[in-house]
Amino acid sequence: MSSQLNNYSFLHLIFGGREDRIIVAYNIFSNYSFIELLFGTGYFMPNYIAMNEYNLIPFDNMELDPLDILVKYGLIGFSIIYGWWVYLLSHSFNGKIKNKDMRFLNTYIGIMLIFQSSVAGHVVFAGLSAIYILIIMTYLRKKQND
Repeated sequence: MSSQLNNYSFLHLIFGGREDRIIVAYNIFSNYSFIELLFGTGYFMPNYIAMNEYNLIPFDNMELDPLDILVKYGLIGFSIIYGWWVYLLSHSFNGKIKNKDMRFLNTYIGIMLIFQSSVAGHVVFAGLSAIYILIIMTYLRKKQND
């Protein structure tokens, strides 16, 4: 048992084995043309590249949302999706939320969503989590105006 634990790194503990896909995503993204860097290659092309060029078992997602978005939808898609989250977080820091408790809650939830999306994955793409994100953001927005 202890020999098995010694074979795993801290990154493996955090990413649950998905850290290998980071290298694949980097290799795919670094070979993109300028247009592909901006707009990505779409949803299925990274899977095709991973299968054919890196001999990996096909996977739909890298299960790390920032990498999925960057590889599939490019810098523009990444900027739109995560730019929205940063915009929502900026309300906590620029004084638009007057209530200290709501400011803390908004900051905490925003940071946790970005962290969960970056480490656990399936936050941006999953419909189940999206409904909860919508409810939380709507509640925070409503409380902000009270």
